[in-house]
Amino acid sequence: MLKPGTGEALEIPATFMDFHNQELIEYQDAVLAVQFYREWEASGGKSPAFDQCVGYQKPLFFGGSDTIQNLELTDIDVYWSVVGQLLHKVRDIPEGTRVGNVRIKD
Repeated sequence: MLKPGTGEALEIPATFMDFHNQELIEYQDAVLAVQFYREWEASGGKSPAFDQCVGYQKPLFFGGSDTIQNLELTDIDVYWSVVGQLLHKVRDIPEGTRVGNVRIKD
């Protein structure tokens, strides 16, 4: 499971079918952050369209806060592309290092 906001890749000890039929049912909040999403909606956040996602304005690995106020509705392709490039650029630098200009490819 990839978590772009934190830059984590987690291994789920289940087959694809077991993940779909069991993990998503039994561990909804851990897998899908259901409660966090409900808080987003309750605060006035809109449900994403098929080509959108609710993502962090400032990713957690960039010092962003894990709060509703740090979320926004955005294009899913743009979000994954930008966050993926940012994570790639900062992955191996020591925590707390100030990051200057970062170039994002189109």
